[in-house]
Amino acid sequence: MKRTAVGFWCLAVMSGVGCAVGVSDDEAAGTIVHPDGGDSSARTNGTTLPDSSTNGDPTSSPATGADDAATNDPGDPGDAGSDAGDAGKSDAGDAGSDAGDAGKSDAGDAGDAGKTDAGAPGTCVFTGALVTFDLTTIVGTATELAPSATAAGVTATSLTRSGVTAASSNGAMNASNWPVGAAASNKYFAFSVTPPATCKMTVTSLAIDLKASTTGPTDAAVGTSVDGYAALQNVTVTTTGGSANVPLAGVADVSNTVEVRVFGFNASAAAGTLRIQKTLSLSGSLSPQ
Repeated sequence: MKRTAVGFWCLAVMSGVGCAVGVSDDEAAGTIVHPDGGDSSARTNGTTLPDSSTNGDPTSSPATGADDAATNDPGDPGDAGSDAGDAGKSDAGDAGSDAGDAGKSDAGDAGDAGKTDAGAPGTCVFTGALVTFDLTTIVGTATELAPSATAAGVTATSLTRSGVTAASSNGAMNASNWPVGAAASNKYFAFSVTPPATCKMTVTSLAIDLKASTTGPTDAAVGTSVDGYAALQNVTVTTTGGSANVPLAGVADVSNTVEVRVFGFNASAAAGTLRIQKTLSLSGSLSPQ
């Protein structure tokens, strides 16, 4: 019925008869019926209408514009609030991060400084074995023996022979051709020890186990380079061996390399041998310079 009425009114218009266009229920629902029987919300009397979603839509009422404005306006304060929140978050976060980083860095620096400060004295505070040689590892006529252990920071050379003839022995450094008389300055066993940089070293004693053959040296002595091997400390020598602890006075607070020599003498024959066996260990202490 409503489509027919609309069609009648349109024919009347086309015939030149004036008529009033009424608003049907279909129009209120947003449907406009055209002369060709089709329906569309985009045309009236053959004229294209602007998009009803824009403010330029002549069919839009002021209320619609107000609604749009009302919809958009709350968004602006929201954006501002968001900006304020972001700014607050950024400021607080950056400040907190900066404070955290600063605190972390300060704590780390303090920790590093503490570690360094604590570590330096530790290197130069020591009492005990400065260097140790394990002679049980020797096989045959080894020409030298590297240290088996040293104190932290201490360096030491290998144990070697000088001026004597290497003799074969397992588990000991052995030699022949010792002086038949008094000690000779050029016939000895030797090694050197050096303290860490910035440290002073004091040598207190040498633990040594000497054994001679029946025609080997009956006496031995230990000296250091500190006094040019002038003050020799005697060591008892037997044919069965035995450990002795030889005191070494006069080697105190040195910061350079110290050489230790073991002299054998008073052999009854040049073929007689003297050996260092088991363990050789130099004891002392370290202190800051």
